[in-house]
Amino acid sequence: MKVLQTTIFWVLALLLAPVLSGCFAMNSAPTESGSRDFIAPSYPKGQDSFTTTETTTQSDTSQQEQPTSGQEPGRVDSAPNRDGLLEKQNTENNSPPSSNFYDTLEEADLYRVVGQTLYMLNTYKGFMVYDLSNPSALKKEATLPVFGVPVEMFIEGQHAFVLVRDALRLEKNNGTLSFQRKNVSQLVVLDLSHSHAPKVLQRIDIQGQLRAGVSRKSKTHLHIVAHITNSYQQAWPRQQGTAQERVTLYTFDIKTPTNPKQQQVLQLLEQARVDDADTGETPILEGVVLSTSQNHLLIGERWSLARKNNDATWSCQWRSKQQRTYVNVVSLGSDSALPSLQGRFRIEGDINDQFKQTLYKDGTNQLFYLGITQQKSWNVASCAFTSTQNNNFVSYSVSAQSASTLLKSQPFTTSGETIQASLFDKDAKRAFISTTNTTSGSLYVIDWSDPAAPSTEAVEEAFPLSAKVINKVSENRLLLVGESYSELCNKSSSSHVSGTAAGLILLDLSKDNFLQSLSERCATAAGSLDASRNVSLSKVDLDQAHKSISIHQDGAAHYITLPIEYQQAQDNYTEYRTAVSLFRWKETQAGGSAPSPLQQVSVLEHPRGTVKRTALFYLPTDEAQGAKRRHILTISDTHLSLFDVQDDTAPTRRSSIEIAPFIGALYRFGGYLVEQAHLGEGYEKFNEFRVRKVSSGDIADNEVLASFRVGALEQVLRFQNKLVLFHKLADDASRHEVQVYDLSNPQKPQKQTSLELTYNFSATYRFYCGSFEQSYLIDQEGAQIGRQWVPTKEGLVALIKDTDARFRLLFLDLRNDTPSIRTRGLKEDEEYLYLIRTTEGRFFLVSRVKLSTKTREKEVTTTYKYYAQLWVFQESKWDNGTKVNLPGRLIQAHIIGQEYRLLTYDHFAYSDNVRDVLRMHLLSWKQQEEKAAIVATTSFGGYGLQDILLQGQRLYINAHQRENNTSTNHLMIVDLVDDRFARRYEGDMGTENTRIVGVYQSKLFFDVAQEGILVVDVQTPNIPKGLHFQRTPGWTKHISFYGKYAFLSAGHFGIYTLDLETSTF
Repeated sequence: MKVLQTTIFWVLALLLAPVLSGCFAMNSAPTESGSRDFIAPSYPKGQDSFTTTETTTQSDTSQQEQPTSGQEPGRVDSAPNRDGLLEKQNTENNSPPSSNFYDTLEEADLYRVVGQTLYMLNTYKGFMVYDLSNPSALKKEATLPVFGVPVEMFIEGQHAFVLVRDALRLEKNNGTLSFQRKNVSQLVVLDLSHSHAPKVLQRIDIQGQLRAGVSRKSKTHLHIVAHITNSYQQAWPRQQGTAQERVTLYTFDIKTPTNPKQQQVLQLLEQARVDDADTGETPILEGVVLSTSQNHLLIGERWSLARKNNDATWSCQWRSKQQRTYVNVVSLGSDSALPSLQGRFRIEGDINDQFKQTLYKDGTNQLFYLGITQQKSWNVASCAFTSTQNNNFVSYSVSAQSASTLLKSQPFTTSGETIQASLFDKDAKRAFISTTNTTSGSLYVIDWSDPAAPSTEAVEEAFPLSAKVINKVSENRLLLVGESYSELCNKSSSSHVSGTAAGLILLDLSKDNFLQSLSERCATAAGSLDASRNVSLSKVDLDQAHKSISIHQDGAAHYITLPIEYQQAQDNYTEYRTAVSLFRWKETQAGGSAPSPLQQVSVLEHPRGTVKRTALFYLPTDEAQGAKRRHILTISDTHLSLFDVQDDTAPTRRSSIEIAPFIGALYRFGGYLVEQAHLGEGYEKFNEFRVRKVSSGDIADNEVLASFRVGALEQVLRFQNKLVLFHKLADDASRHEVQVYDLSNPQKPQKQTSLELTYNFSATYRFYCGSFEQSYLIDQEGAQIGRQWVPTKEGLVALIKDTDARFRLLFLDLRNDTPSIRTRGLKEDEEYLYLIRTTEGRFFLVSRVKLSTKTREKEVTTTYKYYAQLWVFQESKWDNGTKVNLPGRLIQAHIIGQEYRLLTYDHFAYSDNVRDVLRMHLLSWKQQEEKAAIVATTSFGGYGLQDILLQGQRLYINAHQRENNTSTNHLMIVDLVDDRFARRYEGDMGTENTRIVGVYQSKLFFDVAQEGILVVDVQTPNIPKGLHFQRTPGWTKHISFYGKYAFLSAGHFGIYTLDLETSTF
């Protein structure tokens, strides 16, 4: 005989609460897969006594997989190339010049100054236009989102060509509530004829991934290299087939900028990854590098080769790993000719940036390839890890008629040195190569006057700099910029030289011993934490360092701008600061005297964020009666800052603009939105609350009507017309404080009180959707508190467990202008789990009592009785009422007339423990009665439930099918009518990692993990329809509503406004 038993699995987590206004969700997450296709037995109608049996498996917790934190949106490093030479910005036309050495191909960038207009591509905001005509008040003319991660752009006349990666969108399947994930890169063409209103002309999909530096433009064509690695996710796993690694060169004809035409798609690599059964070798495509030279594109495929251990007796899976590059030499020919592959050859080692390779054509018209390779190898023997690193200068003869031939592979370093910046000097036929180890740098000079026999001409093994950029600033001057190892730049009380200070070295190449003819300088910043210690160079990518560390030529003067970082001491903390160190060097002085020394002339302090670009140009000013004065603009992802540097030793900040503050939360009070902006490097540093009027446009453009600042915050909750702020005290992190602000008049926020919490307790919630009531979490093990506050009509209440392991209720009374805190101890004969809010503003305390425990092998079976106790506020205090026994855990409670309807869940399984099935029960209960009675039961055989949301009498359930072990989301809509469960809709959505977060005006909101917010219209429950998908790269955790609009906070991406009456699908 088979015995039925009810089972609740610990991995289930529910987020729950009723709906008054806004969004209210409850969440569960069973992880079991597969089930029998049968209906679970029901409790008899009217049953009023229940026990619940729960089964767990004993295991080694050290083997449990740990959760992975979400990734921040990737940073974008972007945009001009010079075949190994650094950008020299032309200050006459106020914009970066063509950056190719032969003046035929241009590399993209993040900005362009044209006249008195700044065009800028921002990581968070997209394409932006600023009016620079009034240096004292820069004006934003336009913002145009590009719906993806901006990479880089070209400006050509009145048009912009913008490259975007991860331009994610969802597409409906045949008009149903089922979606496909389309993740592509794009070429976006913009019309700039009206700078105040740029508009999108075209969006052209590009298959694969883009990064900064993989595009070039001539006057008539645009060349873009995209690649697909084995890990690239274009669709959800269930929707995509076997990934093929691919490298593709796209060529667009842009003679007609308004209508670029895809002229050619050249597949350089198109294959599925294949393991070599004989060697156990697995090739993995890591990325691509693009260089230009001699009217050719040099496209390097960067591979790693992992060799598996085929000896089954070994316990280590991987035996070794090394690097390899396949170089594609693509001839561009004339403007009318299509690019063609002239040669493809293999190099042992890695070409890791565009300055590590070039082409050279000798007097006989023979084409040579020159490359600087770095070979890192990892080996495992007896599970012991070892690594080696070798660097070589290689030369190949390249021919379209025959295979390319290796001429020489010349080692030039000792093992263990990492290659940094490099430069091919084609006039002197030399290559300058900077390397570093953990304690010092080296500089190598390779003579390649005979490309077939390159040799090491000179080496300085104790070179005091690890260069990030090398540039020949004049015929006989070589400038190196990077991280210094010298004691000159690393002054501290310690004798250890860190190699992180920012430094510059100028070499005189006219001298025989030019490696020793250095003129060394260090970047400094007034107010740094240690005045005797210099500052650090901001982190730069070697492939794009020439755009971050810029050289601007202004007449005889060269200005070098270094992005720097340092720590500055404040009252009781240190603050991270960023700036630009401005250096000047002149080739000749007035009257033809000797060159002036290289010197730091000033420091331009940037408001916040790492400076990614600096622009030097001239602007007319009213102060100078219209005469043009030299200005420098510093650009980070979050701020712009403009300086007058006509007197470069005494710069004047003319203006500063906040582009992308971090908006962590939104709270609506009447017709006003209160945004919580995080101003520090982390969430806990600085917080500013800003009040703006609600509108349908860009909220960020609305005037800030009021604001207030606070320090470190742990959480913020809204209660009626108040904001309740929780934070740790600055002088004692073990103590917590509650601050209450009254926003009944949002234009005049008033601080009501500060209260110290005697218990170490702060609020948490998963998502704010018009309200936070739904967003609390039942702990996986059930024994620890979920750390949630539950709102009642009188204030907030929380269940806590204090240091002596006693359960208490913590009440925060917010009824009047003098909030107060009270506590209430609970009996010790029960295990208290969580609180459930009722629709009329009371709450139930959920607990359980253990009846018995049995262990068989590794399976532990425990029998409990679950209870819910109603608490009522009367006579100015909270009193507990009758405790009622329930079948499983309480999900929701709402009142109909004089009766409560209680919704619970449990699991049951056959004694042979094949599968468990989740059941839901609806019970009726009258206050003061000792028992609740079952009125309806339903089961969900074959499904694992993830989220459950109850609005009034309607349940929204997010599940996945366990029978087919699929991970896609399955939506069910169930009405609780006439004391029964009536299913209105059921269907697979095709999405993955998607959670219900709330409902508003019959619009159901889903959080698509790491991607964005999906809105579904459920006005007609049996025919739900997709309404919106808003890309937010996973940053949205707060949604507020006003009328037909939804406002989404998205970190640095700002505030998105959705019109809920208009579909964008």
